Amino acid sequence: MSLIGVEIKKLEEEMRATEGWRIRSKLEIFSISIYTLQKNHEEIIRLLNQYETDTNLAFKLSSVNNREDFVAFSSEVARLLHNYLASAMTLVDHTRNLFKAEYKDTQFEKEYDNKKEQSFVQSPVSGFVKDLRNYSLHKMLPITGATLDYDESGMSHSIFMPKDKLIDWDGWKSKAKEYLNTQGKKIVLLQLINEYTKIVFEFQAWFQEKQNEIHSDSMKELEKLELEYSAKVKQAFPN
Repeated sequence: MSLIGVEIKKLEEEMRATEGWRIRSKLEIFSISIYTLQKNHEEIIRLLNQYETDTNLAFKLSSVNNREDFVAFSSEVARLLHNYLASAMTLVDHTRNLFKAEYKDTQFEKEYDNKKEQSFVQSPVSGFVKDLRNYSLHKMLPITGATLDYDESGMSHSIFMPKDKLIDWDGWKSKAKEYLNTQGKKIVLLQLINEYTKIVFEFQAWFQEKQNEIHSDSMKELEKLELEYSAKVKQAFPN
């Protein structure tokens, strides 16, 4: 191996041995859980928005002559909702595991616990989504219906979960019950999912910002070595 090849190999080994490399690799794996929720959110929102914005579709699916089409549409809503709820709780578990492994018993712990309490523990919508996931896994996939309403401003349509089909389950905890008590007879699915996803991504953005602060020195060390590595590679392979 040439001298410059030896130097490149040595820099690579130094990079891989840094704390910055370790934590970045771990966070890259964790980011897949965020990505999974994001994509599941996009997919179900796209379908729900299609119904809410396409009057022709809403009118077609509401017709008694198109029962099979409505059942097929509802089945797809149920499938995407299941995926969304599963990925939401997967992210909860993975976030908890990451925190315990990297930040428990550190100065950051109290700040993290306060933010988690504010964002999730005291949030009725968060409590409801958490329990809805358990309802979906252990009881049944939520039944959905479709509205098609007329008023002086025109037509409105949305996909909803009937509240009376949910409340007889004995698995709802206090925050989920609090959420249910604030709802009318129909829980609009688009509104619920958007509200919960906003809470999650605001928390994850805050968490990522704090991670950047905590690991700032380690990442600067890694970035310095990466620059040296890139320069050596460019020197070895100028073209």
